[in-house]
Amino acid sequence: MNATTQPLRSTALSRPIEDSTEPQGITPERLAALADIIERHGLTEQTVAVIRSVNADLRVTLCNEDDITAGRPVLKRGSFHVYLVGGQSHCLTLTADYDAAIGIVLAEFDPPS
Repeated sequence: MNATTQPLRSTALSRPIEDSTEPQGITPERLAALADIIERHGLTEQTVAVIRSVNADLRVTLCNEDDITAGRPVLKRGSFHVYLVGGQSHCLTLTADYDAAIGIVLAEFDPPS
């Protein structure tokens, strides 16, 4: 963790994504809010765990960008990309369709120096 990131606690999340037990759907605005939190606190297992705990309707997977072999990110940030996961026909795939999305993949990479 560098000097600009702080550990994330569930109380650090602000509405509209705090304690979301009701399905909210995945929107560009919701992803941007989550990405802002990740940039502020770092993309760590702890940050992902807190995001999962307060976004019960959202499946969240963390991986390395090198593990993604298909699809395009719907959101790009300095050290990670966000992909949508669709669950149509009982098969998980990467998608660009927000309406079909049931989760996200956070794919971390080393930013160019």
